[in-house]
Amino acid sequence: MTAGCSYQLVWQEAPASGTAFDGDYVGVSREGSGVGCPPNANGVPSAASVTMFIRNSVVMGGGWQGTVSPQGLVTLRNDTLGIQINGQIDGQGSMRGERRSTTGSVFTYVWRKRSG
Repeated sequence: MTAGCSYQLVWQEAPASGTAFDGDYVGVSREGSGVGCPPNANGVPSAASVTMFIRNSVVMGGGWQGTVSPQGLVTLRNDTLGIQINGQIDGQGSMRGERRSTTGSVFTYVWRKRSG
């Protein structure tokens, strides 16, 4: 007598991954203020160097790396430049962050989520 085995496999579709903050964010402004702020601190940064890609709460792009909390708090760092930006993503798709330099300047960056 031979014994046989029977298996039943059930495949389920994996839930969609991602967060409400996932998307591509394009740099729209940079403003500097305070002591020691260079005269060219204000303006629209080059999109190639500041486009951020957020996927599953991980931020990358333009030399930047970071994370996004479930509440939209953003921490970015650029190891090449040795700087960190802390910010927030709002419900309208704007990401705003600040960094403080060692000279006392404050730089505010704004990115906007690309639609589509």
